[in-house]
Amino acid sequence: MSVITFDRAKASVGLSNFVEFYEDYRKYYEQQSTTLKRDKKHLAKKLLDSNPKATSITGQYTRINYTVAIFSNKWEKEMLKATIESNHHAVSKETKAKARDLLHHYQP
Repeated sequence: MSVITFDRAKASVGLSNFVEFYEDYRKYYEQQSTTLKRDKKHLAKKLLDSNPKATSITGQYTRINYTVAIFSNKWEKEMLKATIESNHHAVSKETKAKARDLLHHYQP
């Protein structure tokens, strides 16, 4: 298995997605050891249903796995900062504002 880098994780999850579902991802990560497969499936289905561009449930499982890597490596603060600094057209002002709020209340 290859080493997961921050850039790879960031690209696989997506900045807007990370911010929009931050609380869901954090909750999943924190309860991961006690979480059942159905909980992961529930989160993946929520992600799929909430994103009209998403095409497969397996893609959402991948996204969840990379988010676990982000939290495991303590990269969530960098993800929020990258969102705030992003010039990508898909990262809205509202998403940046939410990222600022999350960063302001950030507690490792």
